[in-house]
Amino acid sequence: MYNKTVGCHFSWCLTIDEMLTKLQSYAHSYDYSHLAQRELLEDAIQKRTYPFDPNVDFQIRKLDIQSDREYYPHKIYEMLDEFEYLIY
Repeated sequence: MYNKTVGCHFSWCLTIDEMLTKLQSYAHSYDYSHLAQRELLEDAIQKRTYPFDPNVDFQIRKLDIQSDREYYPHKIYEMLDEFEYLIY
């Protein structure tokens, strides 16, 4: 058992509407609710930028699930059809 409270954020896997809901309602909304703007999030996704902290060196490398296999869990290839709607 891990004795610390931790979390895992998968915000970039959410839809814009889900991101807006999360930014307005989760535990740190007082810090980030001002970023709950559809245009800002759409722009961040399109340009692959990180609007939450301008000091973070944030670079997204778009991976191809077939040619970048070393970055994906081996097990995911046994159930790709279950996640096809998330992969474009």
